[in-house]
Amino acid sequence: RRNAAALGAELTLREGEDKVLLLSTYLTDAFDKDLFDLRDKRLFAFKREDIERVRILRTGEPEVELVQERDRWELIRPIRARASETATDKIVNKLITLRAQSFDDEDPPDLADYGLDRPVWKIEVVLKPDQTLATLLIGSIHEMEGRGYLYAKRGERPAVVSLGLDLIEALDQDAYALRAKRILPFRTWEIKKAEMGWAGENVVLEKREHNKWWIAAPIEARADGVKVSGFLGALSRLEGDEFLDMPEGEEALAEYGLADPLARVALYEESRLTGEEEGPAGEEPDVPLLGVFLLGKGKGDEKRYYAAVEGEDTVYRVPGSFYQNDFPEGLDALRSKKALDVSRFLVNEIEADWPEGTMVLARKALDWKFKKPRSGDVERRDVDDLLSEVLDLEVDRFLQEIPEDLAVWGLDPPAARITFRKEDGEELGVLLFSDAGIEGEEGLVYVKSRGEPWVGLIQEEKKKAVLEILAGFRKQG
Repeated sequence: RRNAAALGAELTLREGEDKVLLLSTYLTDAFDKDLFDLRDKRLFAFKREDIERVRILRTGEPEVELVQERDRWELIRPIRARASETATDKIVNKLITLRAQSFDDEDPPDLADYGLDRPVWKIEVVLKPDQTLATLLIGSIHEMEGRGYLYAKRGERPAVVSLGLDLIEALDQDAYALRAKRILPFRTWEIKKAEMGWAGENVVLEKREHNKWWIAAPIEARADGVKVSGFLGALSRLEGDEFLDMPEGEEALAEYGLADPLARVALYEESRLTGEEEGPAGEEPDVPLLGVFLLGKGKGDEKRYYAAVEGEDTVYRVPGSFYQNDFPEGLDALRSKKALDVSRFLVNEIEADWPEGTMVLARKALDWKFKKPRSGDVERRDVDDLLSEVLDLEVDRFLQEIPEDLAVWGLDPPAARITFRKEDGEELGVLLFSDAGIEGEEGLVYVKSRGEPWVGLIQEEKKKAVLEILAGFRKQG
């Protein structure tokens, strides 16, 4: 025994055998359990994704009801509004992790002893997919070992248990604390299309191949993805400073500038349908509408701005800085100024045609080689300089007119042409330069991405910088 104690072990005899075994004292702890330790203390066995709605009823207070729609929570009682993700998560997390601190009465003869005949709180959780109802009743507060606890029971079970007071901290929130402060919360990367009307502009933006933004109306042009994402991000984060009931009638809406809004933004999400649910002959399904945001300026007080979402019951007072700083100045501000939209990481071959001749460079693993007019090595840093100069090139402005005859613009044939290809020879993009620009506007030349209708103007110095890099390749070797 002394040796066993020194080794931190217990002497054990298996029934029916005459051998004594040494077992770790850790096993003693494993067996030294009472009924409470072995009992499942969870009050609910459902998971977050099983919940369809939560109802919270408190004596003397309006009923609160939250509904989960896809991955968003909506507050539908006592007001209709989006629910705060943080506040709702606090309630849901508390319910799915709720544990009994003690089991007080397995079959109480009188629930009044625990304040459960007329519970202070009643929480109902409706579960998917068959509308199963899980109910929790909360009664009076009591003290145990110097700490406060709540008597509670599942509505469909007789046993009374004790719960920690922290449950009340999660539940004790009125509807206004549960509502989302953000006016139209969304994930910017899930937006597929945006229709914007403001300051005399009506613009349609679409996310197309490779998740790149395009202006679809009133013109067809590449959009500046950074600026589009920046605006969407600002809109998704916009919070109300004050919450007001939605008034009825055009005259009442006009007080908030929402009868004829200053700005209107309709957002459409990425379709969540599978390919099997597409329309006839693989037709792309409709893009679902996320919501329509309205922004107005207060009548008689131009410093007050108000916002609303079509179909909702709330008007939000919002900071004027959102319209003044985050809204684009106009269509041109949303347009990409890049002369050519090509990812440098896909470029495997560069062909340049300019007055000094034709040159072809090709990438071999991490190195670049001449293919034309001769063979040989090329300094990688020189190719990087060329890629940066051409692919970062921005136009000073685009012309309103779309040319029918490129020869009139000095672009057919062009003074210089640079073609970028992938490893398999597929063309990534072609940039055309003219020799001159608009008569009377010195120092400008035309530039055009082949395949796009628009012609832009750039400073002649930018074109010269590109040609100087090309000339440097000619001198190599």
